[in-house]
This record gives sequence, C-alpha cells and structure tokens, in this order.
Amino acid sequence: MTKQKTARILLINPPVYDLRLDWARWHQPCGLLQVGRLLRLRGTDVRLIDCLQPERNKLERKKLDTVTVDEQNLIRWHFGCSWELIEKQIGLIKDENWKPDAIYVTTMMTFWWESTRDLIHRIRKEWFPRIPIVLGGVYPTLCPGHAKKHIRCADFDLEIADKARIHATDLTLYNQMPYFSGLFLSRRVPPERIVGEIVTKAKLGVREFAFFDNEIGLNHQTRFEKVLDQVIEKELDVKFRALGNISPKVLSGSLVRKMKAAGYRQIFLRDDIALRSNSNGDLSSYERGIELMLKYGGFKPRTEDLTAMVVVGVPGENLNHVVERLTKLAHIVGSVNLVPYQPTPGTEIFEMHKSQLPAELERQNGKLFPFAKVNGATFSDYQQLMRLAALLNSKYHSTTFDFLGNDEIAQMVRKSVAEERWQPRIKETIPLSPR
Repeated sequence: MTKQKTARILLINPPVYDLRLDWARWHQPCGLLQVGRLLRLRGTDVRLIDCLQPERNKLERKKLDTVTVDEQNLIRWHFGCSWELIEKQIGLIKDENWKPDAIYVTTMMTFWWESTRDLIHRIRKEWFPRIPIVLGGVYPTLCPGHAKKHIRCADFDLEIADKARIHATDLTLYNQMPYFSGLFLSRRVPPERIVGEIVTKAKLGVREFAFFDNEIGLNHQTRFEKVLDQVIEKELDVKFRALGNISPKVLSGSLVRKMKAAGYRQIFLRDDIALRSNSNGDLSSYERGIELMLKYGGFKPRTEDLTAMVVVGVPGENLNHVVERLTKLAHIVGSVNLVPYQPTPGTEIFEMHKSQLPAELERQNGKLFPFAKVNGATFSDYQQLMRLAALLNSKYHSTTFDFLGNDEIAQMVRKSVAEERWQPRIKETIPLSPR
C-alpha cells in the first residue's frame, strides 16, 4: 500500500507599503498563525515567512516612492523584509528540497494591497510558478471585488479562516520565538483554554501579551476577569499591554486590581467618543477610570503607563472640538495617542460617506486623512494636530507636563501661549552710519 504524501503549505505575511508603521513591534499575523495551527492539526507540513517579524526589535524599511497630498510630497516606505531577503528565504526552503503544494498569503490592511500584489507576482513569475496561491486576511474579506480584479492569479478561501478562529496562534512556526504574542479574548473556547495558551507560550519564552479583540466591552467583563484570575493564580512571569481596546467605562476597582496583579504594565484606553455619533463629548468616564487606575492599580500618573487613544479624521468632526478634547484628555490621562481614522468597508460611517472617498484603495489610507476636505480642513491642519499631540506628550523630569494644571508654571505657559509670546519679535534695523 502506497503511503500518502504529507501535504506542504507555505504561509507568507507580506511586507507593507505605508507612510509609517505604528506599533511595529506589536504587529502579528494572528489569523495566519491560527490557520497554521489548524493545518498542523490536520497533519500538514507548514512553513512560515513573516516579513513583518522584527529582528532585534527593529524592522527594516526602505524608501519606496512619494505620495502627494495638498502639494506636499510624503515618503512612502517598504516596511519589512526586502524582496532580496524574501528570495533568500525562499532559496533556503528550496535547498532543503521542500516544495509547497500551496501558498497561503494574508493582508492585514485593505490599503496594503499593493505589496500583496507584488509578492504574489514574484511568487508566480520567479519563485514557484505553478503552485496554487490562496489569499486571505482583511483585504479580500472587506474588498473582495477589488481583490479579484487586481490579484487575478490567487484563489480566495475565507472558509478555512473561519474554521481556524477557535484555535490558538502557533508561534512555533517561527524559527526564533517572538517576544510578543497576540491573543483573542472572544475566541469561542472556555477561559481555561485561553489561559492554557498563555501558559504554553510563556514556557516557550514569550514575555508580552495583548488581546487583539476590537473591543473588550461590558459584555466581555466577566470572561476577562476569569482569565485574569487564573493568570494571577498561576503566578506567570509575563506582561500584558492593552492596545486601545479597553474602554474606561469597563473599569472597576476590582478589575483594575486584577489587571495589575496579572501583569498589565501599559494601558492605551479606547476612544469612547470619536466613533459614537450619540456621544456628547463627556470625559467623566476617563476621569473616573484614571482615578481607579491610580487608586487600585498603582499606575504612575503622567507616564507611559496610561495613554488615551484619540481617533481623528472621522467625517463630520470639528477640529476645534478635537483640539479641546485632545488637550483635556492630556490633562486627565497624562498622555495621548493620536490615531488616524481608518475607513473600513461595511461599517456604518464608511457606507454613509464612501462616495466622498478617493477611488484608489491605497489613497484611503487613514494616515492621508481622506475625509479632510469633507471636514473643511486640509492635510496640513491634521499635521498641526499631530504636532499638538507631540507637544502635549512632551516630558519634564520623566513625566508629561500638565498644560492645564493649577501650578504657577502651567499658568505662565498658558498665558504665554494666549498672548503669543512665543512668536519671535522682529527688531527694527538701525543703520550703522547715516546716509
């Protein structure tokens, strides 16, 4: 009886083309790593090339081209492995006489589609000409028509991604174990399974974790606390970071205590205002949340422990209101992180305003503020907003300066700004000799 050949699948997370790559150290193709886990459970021989895996906490970048916005030329970068390095990794696989039966490629952002197209073109023309290619991830899920039109040589298989969602990510696919791992609190498994995933990865050398769910809301609170309780009980030597998905409204004294005891060291609070049309801009939930963080968690005020996420570039926003909210949050929380709104197909905001977006998918990149004109603003206005955020985050003696504080220095600074004393005075020129 002839022994059945083991299937071989190559997984690839492509490099990306973008103006900047925020939080590069916390990017991880979790969906692809879940698919890898499912395939391995089926007995498949799986290999991985993750072009966005940082080497020694640094990610390679190379100038790609320029993008013109409001007569400004902005540099667009190729982030991640160069094409030469990817070719070298492909060559190492071939040297082992390992040939995939199929190649699975993911794309984590819709506007990153061009690098995915270029990767698949090279696979088809140079590296594995006759191997089937399957494209998955955010891009073909949200923009299937665009993907079918522009990446014609790939198949689209979203079914396997759905089946893989109950599985943990498989970090053993990496040649070197990552320091960081993304998790999903909403994974349809008991809390014990999620904690088991953390324990397993901690034993392999992972030291930082973050939940990648879009939001950890009130409906997740009980489940979240059960996970934290078990992490505390097992006394794991790990750190957690909240990457902008925990609302201050969820926080309670009990939850904050557990978060601190479980290993939370850095918390980016979700923006509860920008994307909610029924919000009146009330910041009391942030005031209450920060009070709880300081009282029950011992988090240090005005340090990198606590940051408020502020989404900007939403259609219909008033920039004066954004400036006011940004300044007040810097006073309440101590640090702010400006996040460009990313238009996402299928959401209510997107469907209401999609006719006002640029036709080119890559021009819908939130970092280009595609709704600026809709808001009666320019790209330069949003750049000024970014500079204001940087100013509000400026540090004095290792802590951010409170421009709305009650001390004498803060009052002097506010008075100076109001009177425009920062403007350079042009002195009258006095001739050295009479004419």
